[in-house]
Amino acid sequence: METLIWLLVSAFAVLGTLLMANTVWQAFRASPTQTIVENPSFPVWNVDFPALTICNLNKIQRTKALALMSEYLNMSKIDAETEKLYLDSLFALGLMRYPYYHHAQLYIRRGNKRLMDFEKCNLTDLMFRVMAKQNEILGTCYWKGKEIGCDVAFRLQITEEGFCYSFNSKTSENPIPPDMDSPPFQDKVGNKQPWRNNAAGRTTGLEVFFKSSEEEYLPADQRTPGYNLIIHNPSELPDVSRALFLPRTSSRVTLLAVTASRVHASPELARLSLKDRGCTMVHDGQDDVQENCKARCRILDIVKHCHCVPYFGVRRAPVNTPQCTIKHAKCLAAKNAEQRNIRPPEGSIGFRKTDLVYSINCSCPPSCSTTDYTAELLVAHRMDPYLYEGYAYIDVYFKDLEIVSYVRDVKFGLMDLLVSFGGLAGLFLGFSIIKIELRVKTKMLKSPSLLGL
Repeated sequence: METLIWLLVSAFAVLGTLLMANTVWQAFRASPTQTIVENPSFPVWNVDFPALTICNLNKIQRTKALALMSEYLNMSKIDAETEKLYLDSLFALGLMRYPYYHHAQLYIRRGNKRLMDFEKCNLTDLMFRVMAKQNEILGTCYWKGKEIGCDVAFRLQITEEGFCYSFNSKTSENPIPPDMDSPPFQDKVGNKQPWRNNAAGRTTGLEVFFKSSEEEYLPADQRTPGYNLIIHNPSELPDVSRALFLPRTSSRVTLLAVTASRVHASPELARLSLKDRGCTMVHDGQDDVQENCKARCRILDIVKHCHCVPYFGVRRAPVNTPQCTIKHAKCLAAKNAEQRNIRPPEGSIGFRKTDLVYSINCSCPPSCSTTDYTAELLVAHRMDPYLYEGYAYIDVYFKDLEIVSYVRDVKFGLMDLLVSFGGLAGLFLGFSIIKIELRVKTKMLKSPSLLGL
């Protein structure tokens, strides 16, 4: 009877151990991640200074467009009506941009249906040649209080709005010839290293004075002259839908106080699959920057449905894809709402069926390691009499010398698994390494033959 009771108790103990061990094992396999504060006072000089992208609202310089008119129209004599048609058509092309693809179609509907299509032109080349260069829109630039040439500080940046200029962006175009003083600089193996800053407060980061260029706007352009400003991670393509508009107002002072937060991935995350961890790492073999993935997805969606690629998206589209011209404006307008909405994961709640219909299906999970930047916008009129008269001015700087650093890790690691198994064995079976040792010694003492005696 005693033996039977012992066997039943042992069986229940083993069963309980196995059931609990299975629960622990399932939790180990699922291993949902967690993000916790690692250092609330992380020095700001250990993160990159944010990239600043400046997009001139006016994509076509009037004088440059007129100078190229004969070349692109292949005509020696051009009358006033043809000149107006040419400029109006260029303006419509400049309106084809994310997230306002519908603006070109609205412009065409408002009495401007007869426009040139530029079907035989290389629109990327044309739009590049008629854009404003750095020294035509930027007056003087300063980095950490010292003057730096604006043509050195800012590089050409291809965005979903068109051609822009970026400071400290790894996704901008490399200068030709290479310039080691142009941020970000390249190390010996070709890796780009953005500039960093060891100070906080006004005039400690990037300062830019803007020139006046209202006279270069096309007659059809009735928008307020100005620039779109995007503060972003140096590794990311600028998301133009998040741009801050800077009107080109004389003696306007715009301050952008930047706050950063850093998240880095624990090495433990590498053992998890992409699905389990919910974020991308470099070894996944795909673009680990979410914004870059989204930009490529939007371009490919246009290619799929409109059978063309906007002039600024040629590099992300299949080779020999025709460029979007005036005749594609209607299709681009129809896709505009979908372009703004990435389809949520299957099973997400709170979305209508139409929300899922008018969206694009992009598999772009966030990065496991990233630095996010938030800019606080402060605007004032000219406060310093020594500022250049008539120039708009921006000052981009870190708000504080310290930021919050987080670590993204697994909730249940390998060490947790071993500790849990050991605890369960001890709880249900009275199991321990010492107990095994004592049992072995006792057995050996009871059986002298095991000791070689």
